[in-house]
Amino acid sequence: MRKSVFQVNRRQQAVLEQLERDGVVYVSRLSQKFSVSEITIRRDLESMERAHLLTRFHGGARVMEEPAETVPLFDEKGLRNIDEKLLIAKKVAELIQEDDMVFMNSGSTVTHIPQFLQGKRVTIITNNAKMSCVEYGENINLLLTGGVHNKITQSLTGDLAKHALEQVYATVCVMGVNGISAEDGITTSLYQETEINNTMLNRCRGKRIVAADSSKVGRTLNFISAPISKIDVLVTTSRADPLEIEKLQKHGVEVLVVPYEQVHLDLSNIN
Repeated sequence: MRKSVFQVNRRQQAVLEQLERDGVVYVSRLSQKFSVSEITIRRDLESMERAHLLTRFHGGARVMEEPAETVPLFDEKGLRNIDEKLLIAKKVAELIQEDDMVFMNSGSTVTHIPQFLQGKRVTIITNNAKMSCVEYGENINLLLTGGVHNKITQSLTGDLAKHALEQVYATVCVMGVNGISAEDGITTSLYQETEINNTMLNRCRGKRIVAADSSKVGRTLNFISAPISKIDVLVTTSRADPLEIEKLQKHGVEVLVVPYEQVHLDLSNIN
């Protein structure tokens, strides 16, 4: 089931935000907080459980632990299509200019970008906790948003992360995604990341770039972060579905296709 941040009603969104903070919610307290009946709250929780947003128990609900097959560990995900991700990261780095203020989200592909910035003076603002472990040059200023840490995806989400992003206007935004398609836009497997991704896109005054290996192109996951109209550029490789690329181009997305055949040539000097 696909849901965007806009398709979840305000009460349910507030419940999810409380779950992020506390890890658990109770029917009786939610009923008092929102001035609605306990039956209404139970119906909300039932609906949200069907959407795989939480796990109910008698009298309340708790944060749902995502199964590994749905949301792979960050390190495991990062090893998938690693050759493509390095090619894409190298191309994205070419689009970043001296003195750019760059938003980067929690995707695994974006963690490879700093090594290709080649001494450019750049500020990176990210909710990607793994970025703190990445080798980057002394000219790069790295700022982490803070927020609720997801140990599976290594993302930082919630009010603290969103508030940090709302204090900045970026000149470039680079998004790693779980899926991108002309029909559904950019999608992710975790609801909590949709709001952060959308905030980054809204606070960017320059190019909004998606970095996606071929397995993500034409794919749709559970939650919509943003419609395709919010994306300016897609960087992928020649292994991506050409029909989907054509559809994206018809929707106004500039698609930069890196020849996959260059992988051994272009990446031969990477440590």
